[in-house]
Amino acid sequence: MTNRFPLFRSAAVVALSLLVASVAFAAQKPKRRAVAPGSGALTVEATLTGAVTDATTGAPVVAADVFIPGKSTHTDASGNFTMKLATGRDFVLTIARTGFETLTATVNISGDASRNFRMTPRATTKVRTVNGTNYELDTETIEFGYVAPFFGYVKDTKLNLCQAGGTSFTPDRSEIDKITGPVQLNDAACCSRGSMPAVNVTLKSGGTSTAAFVDACVGYQVDVIGRDHRTNAATYLHFSDLAEIDLP
Repeated sequence: MTNRFPLFRSAAVVALSLLVASVAFAAQKPKRRAVAPGSGALTVEATLTGAVTDATTGAPVVAADVFIPGKSTHTDASGNFTMKLATGRDFVLTIARTGFETLTATVNISGDASRNFRMTPRATTKVRTVNGTNYELDTETIEFGYVAPFFGYVKDTKLNLCQAGGTSFTPDRSEIDKITGPVQLNDAACCSRGSMPAVNVTLKSGGTSTAAFVDACVGYQVDVIGRDHRTNAATYLHFSDLAEIDLP
């Protein structure tokens, strides 16, 4: 009779060897940890509501640019803004506008929050018209210009003037202390067409000169251009309507 037990024992040994190898391989594989639901690093945002005011007058600062890296907005007619921010993080918030020193502040909110920001105003340019209306313009926006056909506004921070005798006079806004007028200058060396619109210009370095607008000789009406300090609106004022301009 044939003995079957050696064959059975061989099969058992092979099966046991495979089982041991499988256990050893499983022991070498890295273990995976179970992740509890909701434990991932989710970004939670909340709303920052800001109110921006003039540190001197308390008036709202309109149309100021508000930004953090990668995100921006601006203040409305009441000086307010809203911005979504990730909670629990520090953000460097920058607020900028002409007529004011740029403001930076670190903000960190844990939920919807309100913050007040006060901007330091810069010295403004005061303008008074011949009918008594007063304007305050942001000095760094002051330019002098006129509308030229097909070119739009031709403007510069320098006045293009001619003094009696034909001397060119081109003071920059940074050099001017005061402008008064309107007056007229009749000097053929400046314009052969006759009398020209002119102004009296007082420089910060001293001395006042009467000079005519060179561009008026060819028919252009020269303006003062600037941003209204309160509304940030672009403002265009004809020199013929202005009594006095005081620059800081």
